Amino acid sequence: MKNLTVKKPLSLAFGVLAALVLCVSLLGLRSLGSADTYFSDYVSGAAARQALVQEVRDAANQRAVGVRNMVLVPSEAERDLERGAAEKGLAAVQEALGRLATSVAQSADATDQERSLLAALTSAEQAYSPVALAIVKLASKGQNEQAIEKMNNECRPHLAALLLAAVNYVSYTKAVAERGLEESASSYAAQRAILIAICGLAVLAAAALGWLITRRLMKSLGAEPVDLSEAAQRVAQVI
Repeated sequence: MKNLTVKKPLSLAFGVLAALVLCVSLLGLRSLGSADTYFSDYVSGAAARQALVQEVRDAANQRAVGVRNMVLVPSEAERDLERGAAEKGLAAVQEALGRLATSVAQSADATDQERSLLAALTSAEQAYSPVALAIVKLASKGQNEQAIEKMNNECRPHLAALLLAAVNYVSYTKAVAERGLEESASSYAAQRAILIAICGLAVLAAAALGWLITRRLMKSLGAEPVDLSEAAQRVAQVI
């Protein structure tokens, strides 16, 4: 009967401590999982789309420089070179914009505001691209005056609108990233507080259970185990 009474508190103590350790482990795994999910979603989602918008902006600038230089350079060879740069920029814009549209369409975290920004960027590109191509054709034929007039009256306003749309999109993705970081930091702080509380509870529980079990054993045995061992030895010597 005494063995049973000793076994019960020991089993209870180890069970409580094991449950607390399990809770800490599960919360730790959950925290790591949340951090990994957020990082993966950010890298493949908002960060990837932000990089694509920047690609669109850089390619649009490259195309604009090529179009402008076609009007400025004096030789046909130089015009051909700048035309190649302009056409390369056009292809890069279209390719990056297509990948961006696909990413937004397939991303669960894409918002209506982001889709609106994409529509504005696409509309600005659709307005600018034909004008740029028209200037390229005029410059290729040596019609620089017509090309310059079209550049000043049509091309520059459309380019400004395109670059503004890209800047607005990049600003939005940066704001989304900052909010995500704030939410992640808040979640980390909350989970850290819970882990600290459970660890503190585990320490207190271990101390309390150790004290209770020791007291229970001492009460059951009536003395220290060392004293009982010496008494047993003395009895054995007498016998």
